[in-house]
Amino acid sequence: MSPFINITKQCGVISKDDLISGLMVWIERPQLINKTLSAVSCEPIPYEAATLETLPHIDPITMATGEATLRYCCERNLIPRSRRLSDEKDRVYLFLSGNYLLCYFYSFGVSSEPKLIPSYAISFCETSALLTVTVPLSNGVSSNRLQRGISAMSTDWIRNKLLPKLISWSNYKPTTGSSVSTSGGAVSTSGVTSSLQQVPSADYYRLYQSLKEKHGRRLVSNWSECTDPMKYVYEDVAIATYLLLLWERERAHFGIDDKQSFVDFGCGNGLLVYLLTAEGHPGRGFDARPRRIWDTFGRDARLEVSQFDGTPGVVPSGTAWLLGNHSDELTPWLPVVARRCDAKYFSIPCCAWDFRGRFQKSGNLSQYRSYLAYLEEISRTCGFVTLKDKLNIPSTKRICLIGWETRDDFVSNSVEADIETMINKSRSHLDRFVPRDVSKEGAKTALVVPKDFVLETCDRVASYLLSLPCTDCRNCCDHLGRPWHLGGSIKISDLHSLFNKDFFERIKCQSGGIKTIVKQNSHIFNTVGGFVRLRNWSVSDGWLESKRRRSVQQRYRKSKLCWFHQHHELGCCLSRELCVYAHGDDDLVVKVSA
Repeated sequence: MSPFINITKQCGVISKDDLISGLMVWIERPQLINKTLSAVSCEPIPYEAATLETLPHIDPITMATGEATLRYCCERNLIPRSRRLSDEKDRVYLFLSGNYLLCYFYSFGVSSEPKLIPSYAISFCETSALLTVTVPLSNGVSSNRLQRGISAMSTDWIRNKLLPKLISWSNYKPTTGSSVSTSGGAVSTSGVTSSLQQVPSADYYRLYQSLKEKHGRRLVSNWSECTDPMKYVYEDVAIATYLLLLWERERAHFGIDDKQSFVDFGCGNGLLVYLLTAEGHPGRGFDARPRRIWDTFGRDARLEVSQFDGTPGVVPSGTAWLLGNHSDELTPWLPVVARRCDAKYFSIPCCAWDFRGRFQKSGNLSQYRSYLAYLEEISRTCGFVTLKDKLNIPSTKRICLIGWETRDDFVSNSVEADIETMINKSRSHLDRFVPRDVSKEGAKTALVVPKDFVLETCDRVASYLLSLPCTDCRNCCDHLGRPWHLGGSIKISDLHSLFNKDFFERIKCQSGGIKTIVKQNSHIFNTVGGFVRLRNWSVSDGWLESKRRRSVQQRYRKSKLCWFHQHHELGCCLSRELCVYAHGDDDLVVKVSA
């Protein structure tokens, strides 16, 4: 018998059924907390012959008197995040016996390679509300590390991460009108409860890792836009991965030989066009204005400056797919143009627009969900069978709509009349589609709002925050360990109370007002959960790490003065060497040109 260790935690008031719901999240989506994994595919298997006696021995806790009943069994394929590791398989057995529950995980991967998850058992006693993870210890392996090379399964991680998450998932109770999936366990505000439903998740993560290694690092290092390359590069790599698999599915389903052609509406930086073209799909992208990075792609991406005028003129004959990634006012036109061009479409809606202006919701649904329902109705009117999925991208708006094929009950003779009727129902005061005036973009903030006006706004908000008691004193120290005042927080919706009426009217011209100025100055302010507070540069987070990386990669380091060094009574919490901004004029350097 192998020695084993029990790691326990009290659960409070949780039933066996509640815990089963939490376990299903861990079984079907362990990558939510086990970051060594990128995806898991589960396949239910027959379990009539399985009993506790037939399983490989782990010496689980003693079950209650009576026969244990097998309630669930599946075989999982575990896909690692690192390509240096091989996939592994395991089987999961869920037993019930009286007030006891036992979930057994048996890993049977390649023995010569480190296992992503060693064999272990999760047990629960409803009477004592005690949740236990039982793990066998191999010879020479310390209790702090259950499997060499896999930090996610240390005893500390099980105690501090896995057990609390299992309890949290088990305690989750969906609110009225919300939906919850055993595969995700999260509230859905869009009607989609889990991601990657239309493509194989295992294939998705393999292809994503391949494209990331093939294109990612080179594109990040050569990024010439002022946006964060770590977000935009890998987001477009993820979208390209999804489309490549979706199109592969289409070719297999409809018997298509050639790779699909496409047009990207409002292509922005053009990266998605570049990636799809590099993978063999002929296509082009158009936008109302060019981007600096277009020159980097050269002939490898066909990118054009063009204005959409409400007609299919920008779409070449024979185009198979129309794409819209956060295409703003072009979004509702995608299914319409796709129908008129006999094409399919893929759309990731973001800002809510109808055919002639801003979308105005009605009813009790949220703005986002109302807009998705509106776009689905447009797609239905245009005769499409519309698929909906959730993408794995770093964006709050990650639902995609797919015009997959024509509905069986679609009547082509009346489609144009139906489309015109739908367009005329737009609530906008405009009587036609008006293309965006790009001549005003980019210059609006700089010309309408002077720089000293923006600085005055930031100073007023910051002064108020510094007048409040510190909300996170544990992390308020400078680089020498001395106390540093971070101040308090204020609701975004209450920012207007800091300004008099005259100031508030003048600031409204800043394309969104005070909130826009605050969000644009993210090096000073941190906006999270509807609250604004000063950014704490002494605490590492994802935004700060990407900022530090960009300061080196994009040659921005020390090209601007540090606001905290100039305006905070205690100066900057970082030393002159660590801060990416200049501490005084003598610390300034000229930004190196690309």
